[in-house]
Order: sequence, then C-alpha cells, then structure tokens
Amino acid sequence: MIPNKEYRREGALEMVRPVERITVHCANCNVPLQRLPSQVQRNTSGRFFCSRACGDAVGTKPRTKPDHVCEYCGTIFRVWGNNVGRWCSMACLSASAARTNTCEICGKQYTMPAGKLRDRSGRWCGKRCATEARVIRGVGRLHNGRAVLKDGQGYLLIWEPENPDSFGRGRMLEHRYVASKQLGRRLRRDEQVHHINGDKTDNRPENLAVLDPVAHTLITVSEGGMKRAAAQRRIRELETELSRYRERFGSLN
Repeated sequence: MIPNKEYRREGALEMVRPVERITVHCANCNVPLQRLPSQVQRNTSGRFFCSRACGDAVGTKPRTKPDHVCEYCGTIFRVWGNNVGRWCSMACLSASAARTNTCEICGKQYTMPAGKLRDRSGRWCGKRCATEARVIRGVGRLHNGRAVLKDGQGYLLIWEPENPDSFGRGRMLEHRYVASKQLGRRLRRDEQVHHINGDKTDNRPENLAVLDPVAHTLITVSEGGMKRAAAQRRIRELETELSRYRERFGSLN
C-alpha cells in the first residue's frame, strides 16, 4: 500500500529537527557567519569567509612566507612560488634594472629596460641600428659623405639613397653600382657581377664582369676548384719540406 501525499508530508514534518549552527566570523571583514558543526570540524585553517573576494584578500591557508617590500616602489606584497621577493611586478623590475646607454651606431642616448638587455646587450637603440651593426666597418673612405661599409660576406656598401636599386637604409652594393655606371643602364635582377681577380673589395670597372646566373655559377665553381687544387699542392710541398727537415735534423721530439 502506497501512502498518500498528505501522510508523507505530515511524516516529513514530524521528522524535521532543528539543526544546531555555530557562529563564526569572517577572517577578513569580521562579519558573523553561521556554519554547521561538520563544516567547522572540516576546516583545518580556522578561517571562514563571507565571500570569495574576502578569501582572495586574506588567503585560505596561513602564510609561511613573510611579506616583502618592493625595492623600487616600496609596495608591500606577497611572494608566490620561486619569486625572490625584490620587486612587486615586472614593471618595477624593468624600471629598477633600466639604464641609460649610448647607441654604438647613431650615438643616441636611450633607456634600456631590463627585459631587453639580453636581446641587444644594451649596445643599439633599435632594430635598424642592430641590423647595421652587423656590417663590418673599417674601409677607410667615404661615398656621398658617408663611410663605405663592408657586409658579412665581404662586399662593399655605399650610400646611394636616390638610386632605385638601393635597399635598407639607402645602401647599395658598390660593384653593382659601378657596373651599371659602366654599362650606362640599370642592371637586371638576373644579371650578376663577377670579380675577376676574386677580391670582393676591388670594384674597379676593369675587374668587374656582368654575367648571367649560369655563367657566374660555372666560373665560381671552377675558381673554387682551382683554389682547392692550389691549396692541395701547397700542402704537399710543405709535407715534402717537413720530411726533408726531419731527415736532416732528426725527429722534433
């Protein structure tokens, strides 16, 4: 027999008993709170909070690390994880480690933040000067009032900002500039300039030859083979001289 709803409702009301609650206070704002005895027993820290904001402000667990004072702005802050506790934020870290440097390329004085010290080592003020710093100086002559530079491959760069074949910050390869002046026209993109004597800094007109890519590649490969053959011959000559020296004066040991 299934009991009716009224009987179940009356029985449920008879079984309801008043639940004892314990009054506690919020650890942050000290507001009185009502908690069950089981909740109080499960709480191992002894801290209760009225909201999540209060819990974030104080912390749900007792702190074992002391608060620190920022060395830059003086703000009191908490240390989390592996933080050494010297600065309260990355902004204070960068500001405290920032220093005034002088750019090695343009001579401009600038402030280098701490986060960029590893990138440019505080030697250049920006990417343009850092790119130009890769160029090797020391040619010892000027062109259009600016120094002739040498790039990492050994070619010379001259200052020709008005030339349509210039690139970057107005620089242009000197051997292509001389060859175009000699021919009286602009060089095509597929035309390459070859140094006859192999010296990339010798850009005299008689030392330059304008070739197509295939011919330039064949000449370069053949010259490379000739250089290797000459080096091998020189090695054999030195080995022969060394053997004669040992026969005459004995072993070096």
